[in-house]
Amino acid sequence: MKLRHIMFISFMLSLIVFFYKRVIVSCIIGGGMFVSPEGAEILRHYCFGNGDTLFLSADYIRKSPVIIENIKKMQVGERRKIAFHQKEDWRLSYALNPFIMIKKKDSVVVYQYIKFDQSGKTYTLLNLGIITIKLHDNIVYTFDCKPFTAVCEFKITE
Repeated sequence: MKLRHIMFISFMLSLIVFFYKRVIVSCIIGGGMFVSPEGAEILRHYCFGNGDTLFLSADYIRKSPVIIENIKKMQVGERRKIAFHQKEDWRLSYALNPFIMIKKKDSVVVYQYIKFDQSGKTYTLLNLGIITIKLHDNIVYTFDCKPFTAVCEFKITE
């Protein structure tokens, strides 16, 4: 192996060792685009955004089994805080949980104030297919995070 290859590998390993939290969070954002684009967008906005409201696409959220089930149970004008187990909807759980849902006459508003726990007590389970990793929420604070509200509004289709 040439010296420059060894130096490059050493440099990359040093970056990973010294900035492993940033590497992990960045990989979650990148990989999350394939698993839960909504969750990846929330994480990206939290780590690199300016605190402005984030308006999420309704493409998946309107189809979520958790959302559909609660729409059926709610009355028009009702506001409900909804919490659920990750296994009920992994994709939605990476984005919003718990969240507030408001059922209007012809539409639904789903929102959550996003501020990750800093104590190290709250964690997310990352289901990687082969294994599930317990990742503490405070790992994101390797970046200059700014809390914000994530909102999704969509028309009710019968």
